[in-house]
Amino acid sequence: MGVDKIRDLLFAIRCRTNDRRFSIAEAVLQRFKDTESETARNLSAYIQMRRAGRIAASQLREEKDLRADGDKEIERSLREQNQSLESG
Repeated sequence: MGVDKIRDLLFAIRCRTNDRRFSIAEAVLQRFKDTESETARNLSAYIQMRRAGRIAASQLREEKDLRADGDKEIERSLREQNQSLESG
């Protein structure tokens, strides 16, 4: 038996163990990358939804203000009509 064969026998188990460890480490790294990508997608979706919510809230405030202004205008017009009927 040559020195190369003895070395192969002695280190074969160690090499297989290292190969398994590297394989596990690669799987963990891939899972981490997948989780990172999923988190980035979820964060992006959250930000878009938050923006949409803010836009909708702003539009609702504007509509509320417009309706309040319209109500005031109608109230003023009715008051003027009432006064003209009372004086006429």
